Amino acid sequence: MKNIAVIMGLACALGACADPQTSSNHVSNTNKDTSIADASTHADAVEFVDLQGTYAGKLPCAGCEAIRTKLTITNSNYTKETEYVGKKEKPTIESGTFQYDPQTLILTLDEKGNNERYLVGENKLTMLVSKGNEVDSKVSGEYELKKVL
Repeated sequence: MKNIAVIMGLACALGACADPQTSSNHVSNTNKDTSIADASTHADAVEFVDLQGTYAGKLPCAGCEAIRTKLTITNSNYTKETEYVGKKEKPTIESGTFQYDPQTLILTLDEKGNNERYLVGENKLTMLVSKGNEVDSKVSGEYELKKVL
């Protein structure tokens, strides 16, 4: 008789413990779902904030060693500084506006920036060749501007 009472007592205790855990997990999962929803609601804003900053690197040049480039993105404006390495030309500075398409991840400079197009990556911009195509993967690293600020 004592064994039955002990077994029933354990069963009740285990059953009582299971319900709060289930409820606790349910609340916890609900909170996780809400956090995910909140994060996705602000995803566009986060992507845009991540896009802003200064990117720098050396781009290929047919008539010189390289084109030292610094591109600063703020709000919907940009400033682009270029210097032809190995040439006696003065560095140039262009400023204007850009468009960003979050669907294609492509940033396009205005006419002042020769309508250059860049594929936006994590902490980098990859310059696209004419017609918006990516550069051959063997040399794609040569067309990257890395985020420095």
